[in-house]
Amino acid sequence: WAPRSLHGDTNTDEMFIFTTILYLSQHGEACFGAETGIGDSVDPRGVVDAGLRVEPSIGRLLVFSAGVENMHEMCPLQQGQRVAIQMWFACEGMDPGWAFLQRIAFQEQFGYGGPDHAAPPTQAAPPKTAA
Repeated sequence: WAPRSLHGDTNTDEMFIFTTILYLSQHGEACFGAETGIGDSVDPRGVVDAGLRVEPSIGRLLVFSAGVENMHEMCPLQQGQRVAIQMWFACEGMDPGWAFLQRIAFQEQFGYGGPDHAAPPTQAAPPKTAA
């Protein structure tokens, strides 16, 4: 995903139930920008204007459920290099097509996050489950 591409990881693969990001660079030393934004609402350009913004910090592990309930993006890197390991975890026993149905329902309710990977309009998303 390119910076400023708000998305849910189940858009890529519906078996991605959880997403983890292990940061290996330090914000302010090795890089400026490149935060992970988890959106509660977005502006007309699709940029997160409310929600959680996580700065890279060596050894920080970000874990969140990967569906449309945690629409997220990588903010633009302004200087240096962002180094991170991103991993996804799957769960057995999920019915085929569950994520597609989740995205359809979310798009119908909130106007974005559906199966088309469309940039969201200005709207508030439901409460996120990220820690």
